[in-house]
Amino acid sequence: MAASNTEDTERDMEWVVGRLKQIQTGYPQVLQDVQQEGESVRLSFYLEDISMDALSSLRAAGVDAWGGRKHLRHLHIALPSMLPKDRGEQILRDFGRFLEKTASGMLVLSDEETLRGQKGGDERSGN
Repeated sequence: MAASNTEDTERDMEWVVGRLKQIQTGYPQVLQDVQQEGESVRLSFYLEDISMDALSSLRAAGVDAWGGRKHLRHLHIALPSMLPKDRGEQILRDFGRFLEKTASGMLVLSDEETLRGQKGGDERSGN
């Protein structure tokens, strides 16, 4: 019986990781990467502030999560804290909404504007 529970847990953890990767593809400008590391998953964000906001949001939902020690853009989630599946699905929906809200509030520059900024400032302001 214990082997079946272990297999079910492993399958459910794989499901969580798969859903996180699916969510990531919708917000690649916010969430850079999703990697499973044993019984945890590492989420890599482009900005430290977003990582810290995501950490607060997940902890508020009761998820066992912690920030990266070396890289503040990373956060880690203990996969068993995302189970059972019905609880995990609600958390993932809320996390998707968090990413959507974050992405909608980000300033997106065109390639031309980005290159102009790298060449020494905004031409409109004379800098």
